[in-house]
This record gives sequence, C-alpha cells and structure tokens, in this order.
Amino acid sequence: MKERQISCEIIVAVARWRIWTLPLLLCALPLQLSAATLESGGTRVFPLSWFEASQPRTALDLVTRLPGFAFDNGDDDVRGYAGSAGNVLIDGKRPVSKYGDLKNALKRIPADAVQQVELIRGSAPGIDMQGQTVIANVIRRAEASATVRALVAARFYGEGEVRPEARIEGLRSTPDYVLEGTLHAYDVGNDSGDGYRRRYDTSGALLRDATTRTDADTQGFSATVGYDRPLGGGDLRLSGTLGGSRENEDERVTEIYPAAETVLFSNRDEYSNAEIGVQYGQDVGTASRANVLFLQQLRRYDTVETETSDGGVARFSEEGRAGESILRTTVRTSLAGSRSFEWGGEAAFNFLDSDAVATDDGMPVELPVASVDVEETRGEVFGRYSWAPSRTLTAEVGAALEGSRIRQSGDSSSSKSLSYFKPRGLFAWQPTGSDQVRVSVQRSVGQLDFDDFVSSAELSTGTVNVGNVDLEPSTSWDLLASWERQISTEATFILSLMHSQISDVVDIAPVYADTDGDGVLETYQGVGNIGDGSQSEIELDLNLPLDNLGIPGGLLQGSVAYGVSSVTDPVTGEDRRISGVEYPWDGSIAFTQDLPERRLRWGVSMPFGDSEPQYRVSEVRVEEKNLRMDMFAEYFPSPDWAFGLSFQNLAKRERMLTREFYDAPRDTGNVESIAVEQLRTEPHIRLYAQRDFR
Repeated sequence: MKERQISCEIIVAVARWRIWTLPLLLCALPLQLSAATLESGGTRVFPLSWFEASQPRTALDLVTRLPGFAFDNGDDDVRGYAGSAGNVLIDGKRPVSKYGDLKNALKRIPADAVQQVELIRGSAPGIDMQGQTVIANVIRRAEASATVRALVAARFYGEGEVRPEARIEGLRSTPDYVLEGTLHAYDVGNDSGDGYRRRYDTSGALLRDATTRTDADTQGFSATVGYDRPLGGGDLRLSGTLGGSRENEDERVTEIYPAAETVLFSNRDEYSNAEIGVQYGQDVGTASRANVLFLQQLRRYDTVETETSDGGVARFSEEGRAGESILRTTVRTSLAGSRSFEWGGEAAFNFLDSDAVATDDGMPVELPVASVDVEETRGEVFGRYSWAPSRTLTAEVGAALEGSRIRQSGDSSSSKSLSYFKPRGLFAWQPTGSDQVRVSVQRSVGQLDFDDFVSSAELSTGTVNVGNVDLEPSTSWDLLASWERQISTEATFILSLMHSQISDVVDIAPVYADTDGDGVLETYQGVGNIGDGSQSEIELDLNLPLDNLGIPGGLLQGSVAYGVSSVTDPVTGEDRRISGVEYPWDGSIAFTQDLPERRLRWGVSMPFGDSEPQYRVSEVRVEEKNLRMDMFAEYFPSPDWAFGLSFQNLAKRERMLTREFYDAPRDTGNVESIAVEQLRTEPHIRLYAQRDFR
C-alpha cells in the first residue's frame, strides 16, 4: 500500500498548492492598472491589431487569446441541434454542422482574413447565445481571399516508434461565395505505458501481484467541406463531413504472485460517420429573418474485446448503426429599443440498432438485453425575447416545450412518451466599466445515451452493464452566477458559482430483468435513474499578462474549480457523490510567451489531476489522474511558414484505479478485498511543419 500512500500525499500537496497560490495570483492583479471600459451591453470589440503581439495564424488563435473566454468546441453526443452548439459564431452564425468540429472551421480562417472579434457577455439583441453566457463572434473581412494550408507532423515515442500526421485545409472567400474544406489523416498513440495490478485483503496483506504493459493507438481520417452563397434573395449554406477511425488497445498482465500466469486483453473499436447539412435563410419583411435547417447524420461501429489466458478465451463483441435526422426552423425579429424576439421549432428522429454477443471458449454467454432497436421521435417549440433596457443591463427570457416518444424492440419491448417544459432567464448587469455580473436560471433536460439501453461488457475490469429499457433523462434546475472583473485590456478574472438541483439522476444502479422467461426478475447492474440529487461548483478563471512583472509577452491563464455533489445511494440508502463527477478539484494552468522580434512563441500547460468515483452494486471505484505537463515552442520564419516542437506528458502522468470489492451488495456486505491498478503513461515528442499558399 506504499504506492497508494505516496499518491495520496501528492494529491494533498497539489491541493494545498492551489489554495495558497490563488491569493498570490490575485495580489498580482493590481499591477495591471490601466482599466478599459466595456462597450454598451457588455460587448467588447477586439480589432485584428489587438492580437498582433501574439503572432496569430488562424481565427482559432484569436479566439483562444480572448481575455475571460474559454473556448467550447460543442458536444456532438447530445441529441438535437441547439444543445450541441459551441460558444463561437462566424459572422454571427454557427456552422451548419453538428459533427464537423467548430475548431476545424476556425483553423481554416487565416488570422489576417479576420476584421475583428466580438466578445458578447450576457446577451445581445439579435444574437443567438445558444445557451451560453459568453459568446465570441468572429467577423471576417469582406475582401476576396484564398488560402491553402498544408501541415505534416510526426510523433516520436519510445523505442524509435514514429507516427505520422497530415492535414490540408483550404478557404476561398469572394463576395459571391465561400468554399472551404479540410482533409486530415492521423496516427497517434494513446495512453500507453507500464504499471501493475495488486490486490490486498482488508488488513493490507498482499493477495495478488502482477505487472502490466499497455499499448494503445488510434488511426483515423476526416474530410469536411462547406459552401455558402447568396441564392434567391437569401443565403444558402451547405456542409458535409465524412470520417472514420480505428482504436486499438492491448494489455499484457503478468502475474508474479501467488502464481505465474499471463493474461492478454485486446480491444478493437472501429467507427465511421457521415453527415450532410443544408440551411437556407431569408429576410422576411424589413425586420425579420427566417432560417430552415436540415441535418442528416449516420454512423456505424464495431467493437471486439478478447481475454486470452491459460484458462481459455473469452470474447465480447458489439456492432451497431445509429443516426439522427433534424429539421429546424427559426424566425428572428428585430424590434425597436434594442429588442428582439425569436421563435421556432425543431423535429428530430434518432435511432440505434445494436447487437452484442459474449462467448467463453466458443460457448455463448447469456446477456440480458443484448439485441436492441431504439427509435425516438422528438419535437420542440421555443421562443426567446431579448432586450437591453439600459446601457448597463441586458436580459433574455425564453422557454421551450419538448415532447418525445421512445420505442424499443428486440430482446425486450417498451414504449413511452415524455414531455418537458424548459424555461430560461439570463441577466447581465454592468455596474462599472470594469465589472459585469451575469445570472442565468434554466431548467435542463439531460441527454439519454442509447448505448445504455443495450448490455455491454469490459473484460479487462470484469465489468458487465445490463441494458435498461426503463431509463429516462434526468432533469435539473440550474443556477449560474458569475462576476467578471476587467483589470486591464487583457487582465481579467471571473468568479462563478453553479448549483443544480437534479431529478432522476442517471447513475449506476441495480437493474432487474427476467432473462430465463420464468416470470422472476433477476438482479443485475447497469445505468438507471436513482432519484434526486444536487451538484455545486465554485470556479475562478484568470487571464493575467505578465509584462509588468518583467516578462514581456508573457501570459498566465488558469482555471481552478471546487465541486461537490450529492445523491442517495440506491443500494445503501446513504448520501454519496454522483458517479462520474470529478471531485473535489479540477482545473489547469498555462503560461505562454510571445517574442515577435524573434518570431518565437513558447509555453507550458499543466492540467490538474482529478478523481472520479463510481458506485456499483458490490463495488466502489475511484479513478485518479495526477498532474500532466506539456511544453511547446513555435518558430515563424515568415508569414507563410511555421515550425513547431512540443513535448507531451513530460511528467509521465499516472492513472490509478482503486476498487473496493464487497462480499455481497454494499448494504449488507463487507469489504472483502481492495485492488489497485496503476498505469504510468509515456511521454512523446511532436514535430510539425506548416506552409500557407496564398
């Protein structure tokens, strides 16, 4: 248990460091004395000249440099279009894609093709805040331009292993149309390294000792294209995405006590996806604009996991296909007095067709709910009203009414109808030119993962989750309050408080199924609704230029969050944390320095470690990751060339999984043994060269 003790001491030391360094960082803030004034309504405008000292190459460089702004690429795992949005607009519009990656769209835009970037805090009439409290809006120049950018890179791992990467992206912009696209192929190593698996009894005596070796990698490609042009008095926007990947992971477990044995775990996952998007927008009258959007996404997956030992071969495989169709209509009307109103509706159809098979030495193993067809038909109507009653106050209120019907067939059949009312309010107050307070309140509906409807297995951890046909989405009332202090043009800090009161928390729970048809329900475990809970978090974000501290071109960016959660355990009836929610600390710190006279940029970033619990019927798991460190340096010999060198995972980040096994369900059983699995991941070097053709 010595390794476990050392890990705990490291975590405590890092936590103390975070607490004691925060006052020091805040004390440095008053060194930046030249306060700048926010524009009316909390919108700040950053012309391209504001970014010159940071040597930006793309629109993404501009966005990530904004003070008090954390880039959000969006979430394509949620169903529907509205909830998947990131927090950046391009010319006031979000990309006509859910899976095409907002980051890629920003990378395709050269920095010198951007006129300015708007940072919109709170709300602004006529701007779709997409559920965010802060939005960046990249405004491109009107002049025609064309750029092709090519990148080649290589990652160097231990024992001479080299993995290549290639990327080419192009953008052609004219007053008549915009054409853009990206091709990307990559081969990267995942978390590979050496470690151990040990098991102890409750007195600390060693029961099992084994060494491990993990090798993991991913190969993939993606192609994205977009086309915008005026048509019939309106604007037509098209997008398309095609991609695929293969993930491989092999783990060798060599037992050295109490007996010599070798077990091999192999996991192969293959994915492919395609998406097309069409949007047409046209002015209606003198003050309104209507938009119609259609998206179609399809994906396939195939996963195979095997366990090979002297005792035989176990195998679990799952294959499936899924898709989503979305039709969305919105109408936005600008009103007098800095007001606007938006209303519309969205219809969506989602499906999943999945089959899972488990065998042991070629003999089938019975899995409840192993073959599932799930279909969901969903509709939503919504309305939002935004206004700025004064130069220091903006507000947005709205509501949506959602209804859906979920049908399931296969090993089990069910059908249910669900409906939800989702009000929302957002208010931003600017008491001084350097301060803004933002408050939002909304009712949110969680997104169901159809994969939880079908049984799954993970042989390397001996885990089986049974599909749950009765799963429903969680709902929550969410309160977010933020105070932003602008110390200078670049120096800001934001203090945020978040609290969610959650109903029907989705977590690991006992699942009951009749697998043999005798009318008696057997007890398994899977994902289910376990009752009401809560989650709270306090977060501090800091953007601090270091010129006045004697570091020209230096910038310190940091984020520290402390969170708690609570729910009643469905097994023990006691209060505990929500599974899968990181606790108690989370965050990162990054330092960069731009040296334009030397055409150099370098920096270091350190994501903090975190802990994540999982409470199963007869087991409690805690997965921990310690501090990670990455360093980079970039050289720009000319406006068209860039070279970069980065050192990834310098600290050899450690992953630790602690598992407490009970001899019966946790409400009646006792801890029988404790297993500790450790993996120290390997560092690697990435080298790239990039050329712009104009």
